[in-house]
Amino acid sequence: MDGDRREERGWKRSGGLTPMTSNSPQDLALIPSGPPINSAITGSPSRAPRGESATGLRLGAIGAVAKRKAAGEIVDPEETTAALLAALPQASRCLLLVHCVERIDAKFGWDGEVAYRRRCDEEGRMLPLADADRSEALALIAPYLKRAQDHTIVTELVRLRNSCKTRPEEQNDATLTMRILAEECAEYPADVAVWAIREWAKREVFTPSLAELRDGLQRAARTRKSLVRALSIQRHEREGA
Repeated sequence: MDGDRREERGWKRSGGLTPMTSNSPQDLALIPSGPPINSAITGSPSRAPRGESATGLRLGAIGAVAKRKAAGEIVDPEETTAALLAALPQASRCLLLVHCVERIDAKFGWDGEVAYRRRCDEEGRMLPLADADRSEALALIAPYLKRAQDHTIVTELVRLRNSCKTRPEEQNDATLTMRILAEECAEYPADVAVWAIREWAKREVFTPSLAELRDGLQRAARTRKSLVRALSIQRHEREGA
């Protein structure tokens, strides 16, 4: 019942059959779904694949993202996170709620955020996820939480410095400024750091301050952070605890 009330307020079960609205991963074609597969004998829809075949289909979305990254494309971290959601085992995915929030940001204008949370029972307690299922899901996500190597951050900050102007008050300490920004980037997943730096260079004239870059990093990382949080929550912990 509580789940039904949440769905009425915009929460949808990520493993359910109800199509999502707004800027959900499904609407953005980040979690592909194809037509029913017809049986070669009866012409009726065949059973869903299981075992290795099912795993191959689940991992297709994140595999496609990995190929794009290998080809040198800078992929939006939210798109990568949506692909990770599609690749999660059903036991984990069916316990997640996807919430799409749209707001007008004073600085960035329109802002859309996708957040993941665990379904709760009527008393507001998170529905339990088996330890083995939690470990499997987090192991899938773990490679996408790794921090960028130092040379990657340095390369991106040099690119940033050549793309943007240095503020007059920072010209005498430009090297120190880049070092501070590098330390901040090292606290985030590699693709988040690269994305935030590249997006800043596209939009802005001057290099960012620490606070400005941190804001961009946090915005780029928030969806994946919410997914990890939703999967990591322990049995019977109350929502918001």
